[in-house]
Amino acid sequence: MIKEVLLQVVIIVSNILQVVAGFGGNMIAVPLGIRLVDLESVKCVLNTFSTVGCIALMVQTRKDINKKETIKMTTGMLIGMAIGVLVIRSLSLDYLLYFYGGFVIIVGLVKLFAKKTISVPKIVLTCVILIAGIIHGMFLSGGTMLVIYAISAIPEKKSFRATMNAVWVITGVLYLIYDAVSGHFTRVNIIRSVVGTATLLISMPIGNYLFRKISQKKFLVMTYVLIILAGASMFL
Repeated sequence: MIKEVLLQVVIIVSNILQVVAGFGGNMIAVPLGIRLVDLESVKCVLNTFSTVGCIALMVQTRKDINKKETIKMTTGMLIGMAIGVLVIRSLSLDYLLYFYGGFVIIVGLVKLFAKKTISVPKIVLTCVILIAGIIHGMFLSGGTMLVIYAISAIPEKKSFRATMNAVWVITGVLYLIYDAVSGHFTRVNIIRSVVGTATLLISMPIGNYLFRKISQKKFLVMTYVLIILAGASMFL
């Protein structure tokens, strides 16, 4: 029972950070969540409530979606996700968790200390979409990688947000189908998902309040530090 309560606390905290910072929620929730329940259950629950939230947002932002980039990013992500699912089924989870922990720490350190944006060649940016899909298929945390491509391809703020959200709706719905076919929607995970979705009513208002009251720069620094600590927990 304590673990279930702690899991919902992790979900609430990670979603608050997601609302305020715009990224990093799953990069905190997954490393901490798998200390409480198994990896597939964590991914199933996180994907369910985050997809519900994304669908609600897409209804509001559908006019700003860049369809061409949505198709490009979604195609690359789905190919990568298929590879990621195969990888995590084939290799030792212990080694993959170390890899994931290292990846999360590196992302946190780069975000924390990088002072300027690095120019990346187009061919590399295209490969980044595939890599983001692989990471997402394994650990549901490909968003930070995908942003590297999306920032360059969609500079307009509203279109960027709407298009990224559309990608998460498509990949999220397909991942829901994968979870259903794979039998991940057990009775316990359905309850976790329902409760997790309900906690959006708590985390979203808190996140929006903090967004208005706290310096974005200070909050981002705190988010980066939490990401680093969450990644480090994989090595404990």
